[in-house]
Amino acid sequence: MGPLTKELTENMEYLARFMESHNEPSWASDIRVTIKKIASGSFSSVENMRSWWGTYGTLNDIIIRELNDGETFDSVNNKFSELQDNVYTLRELVIKNATFD
Repeated sequence: MGPLTKELTENMEYLARFMESHNEPSWASDIRVTIKKIASGSFSSVENMRSWWGTYGTLNDIIIRELNDGETFDSVNNKFSELQDNVYTLRELVIKNATFD
């Protein structure tokens, strides 16, 4: 696994933990399954992540309403947006820079 892919999977794990802690266990599970596939060398899993954004029921449709102590609605959803953006951007970079032996 190259450095960009490693950074992608690390950021995916951050997103999975966030989803888990904000009552989105299904998304957390889906993200972790994809991390395992990527770690085993499945480049198609990186490509298939495209379906996580842009259509009904995808990550960008979610509004986090489950707040933990000390969190505000805006701070939680801003963090969620930041985590999504990081994963999306890294995914695009991994695809753009993919090399095949």
